[in-house]
Amino acid sequence: MANGLVDPNWNPLLAGSFPSVQALAVASNGDVYIGGDFESVGGVLRNRLAKLSASGVLDSNWDPAAVDGISNARILALALAGDQLIVGGRFTFIGGQSRNRLAKLSTSGAGAADPAWNPSSLSSDVHALAFDGSQFVYLNQRFDGLQGVSRIAVAGSGAADANWNVLTDAAVSAMALGGNDSIYIGGSFTLVQSTARSGLARLGTASQAVLDPAWTPAVAGYVQTLLRVGSDLYVAGRFSSIAGESRTQLARVGLLGSGVVDPGWMPSALGGSVNVMARESSGRIIVGGEFTQINAQARSGLAVLDGASGAPSAATDVEQPVRSLAAMATLPDQSLLIGGRFSRIGGFHRQNLVRLLPGGSVDTAWGADVQGVAVPYLQPPGEPGGFDYVISVWKLLVDAAGRVYVGGTFEQVGGVSRRNLARIGTDGQLDLGWVADADGAVAAMAFDASEQLLVGGNFSTLAGQPRGSLAKLGTGAAATLDASWVPTLSLGALPSVLLPDGAGSVFLGGAFNVVNGENCCTGIAKLSATGAGLRDTSWNINLSGSQRSINALALDGAGNIYLAGNFSGLSQAGNSFVRQGLARALASGAGDIDPVWSPQQLAFGYASLALPGDGRIYVVSGIWFPGWVFALSTSGTGLWDQSWNVTSNGSLFQILAAGNTLYVGGSFTAIGGQPRQGIAAFPLDGLFGDGLEDRVQ
Repeated sequence: MANGLVDPNWNPLLAGSFPSVQALAVASNGDVYIGGDFESVGGVLRNRLAKLSASGVLDSNWDPAAVDGISNARILALALAGDQLIVGGRFTFIGGQSRNRLAKLSTSGAGAADPAWNPSSLSSDVHALAFDGSQFVYLNQRFDGLQGVSRIAVAGSGAADANWNVLTDAAVSAMALGGNDSIYIGGSFTLVQSTARSGLARLGTASQAVLDPAWTPAVAGYVQTLLRVGSDLYVAGRFSSIAGESRTQLARVGLLGSGVVDPGWMPSALGGSVNVMARESSGRIIVGGEFTQINAQARSGLAVLDGASGAPSAATDVEQPVRSLAAMATLPDQSLLIGGRFSRIGGFHRQNLVRLLPGGSVDTAWGADVQGVAVPYLQPPGEPGGFDYVISVWKLLVDAAGRVYVGGTFEQVGGVSRRNLARIGTDGQLDLGWVADADGAVAAMAFDASEQLLVGGNFSTLAGQPRGSLAKLGTGAAATLDASWVPTLSLGALPSVLLPDGAGSVFLGGAFNVVNGENCCTGIAKLSATGAGLRDTSWNINLSGSQRSINALALDGAGNIYLAGNFSGLSQAGNSFVRQGLARALASGAGDIDPVWSPQQLAFGYASLALPGDGRIYVVSGIWFPGWVFALSTSGTGLWDQSWNVTSNGSLFQILAAGNTLYVGGSFTAIGGQPRQGIAAFPLDGLFGDGLEDRVQ
């Protein structure tokens, strides 16, 4: 809105695995075209491209649906050309026609592609477009390993102008038409048409792309966006100087002469780059990006600058929430705890941890924010990457008294220092006397038969003592470390689940190979929950496949244990079993693998499971079907029960069965055909029985 406040009525919610808007175009009548990486708008399917009214209402007819047969389609650039919309990005089919990265769509009806306009020979994704208002659309492209700009006729078949090509030695990120037969380009290049130009250049558009020899403002860094206003060019990106003048991410450059930097307009953006710019009719310049300050004033990602002086106007910060739930647990009163990575839920500020009342509303009296500096953890063997940095709740556990144990990667709870493990009282306040202090991520927790806390994670010390990823703590007034229970895993191992069997043993699942110094166990082992934590050497199952880790375990009360994770097979006593991420074995003896129960219809990779005792096992897949909840029979071969079918438009990470309710948490905005953001509840014999609708942001 004009005063910088968020318009509460304009809210077309996007959804997808990682929804984002990467291109915008606004028509003279106020219609808004959005492109990017999303799958629905306002709960209605829209594949990467949509049309909204000025009030934010989705056009129910306009649906060109961009598709890429090789990888995920993505719309990266939009430009209006009269009553047509030029679309660039990564796609092979759009508006009912096969098109390679570039298309011209009607702005009316269904958004059909122009059947005659079909530019050919595009060798890379289109990241930037500029229409000259009459004849050509300019776009960035690659030519035999070089990068640059070409232009294509808007009329006819979309023929490329063979006489007009710009070659650069690195990316062109931005373009602005300058009038007087010129175009300005910005990026990370150092050569244009084989001539030295650092980040900025001006070229002719009359007939050939002749480089202007006089206009030479050099950029120390790179340019992300350009905006021409009259005889000035606003330049933004990530740089420290232009034309020898000190400028931090923002500058205004004259179009006359050699391109002199305006000495009177010098806002500085600190903390990150400036990626986009726009101009209000009043002359103010709106900038957006990854910065945290403008002229030493706090501005989080968005700022409005005076067009004459460059001074920032009043703050309008942009939150960057991550809709992701990773842990859930029920309290004795059937209220629900959820943890993960989020900053708001149900309209209330909650940092990564919240309690929901049985009806689904936020418990406003219970508030223990989990926050702090991100903590590094080493990725486990067989998993991609080295170190990762997140602030998140990974595991929640509730004791008989209603106290909550919180594990994950964090440094504070309720503003008090707590590293990665904490206990919260029944009043929602941090237990100040119970201090465990783990030096790495805590990913697994369980109570043994005496209500002591078993802990697993990517730590090397706990409660001030060395421990190799596993430990046992007291649950009394202090977090006293059990000095005798000392099983160890190798450096970099990550135990993700601990499951006591009630008979003195605990099953350990995760990503590891070495237990107690022995290279014996790939992904799963059975340990004594008492004494020194020795391994049960008679119970031996090993995972096989390109990735080998356990994400979830469950006991059925009939002597069986269910395994879910990332694997394509199991080995035992010299025998191999094909199992696609799910398996069942005996919990006792040698852990004999069930030779019959073998769900095979899905590719391997399961993130969580629930076993409520209704004859079905409920699983969410973490790799190939990230938005599905599957119900599989616990009898026979484990057939998929398709009468209980739930899908979402995002990713699912956790499920929890409590009574007749199945809670599902993840990163989504719609599930089972209903709008839900991040958390949903299902009756096990139907859908959405309790109306839980909390919006997790």
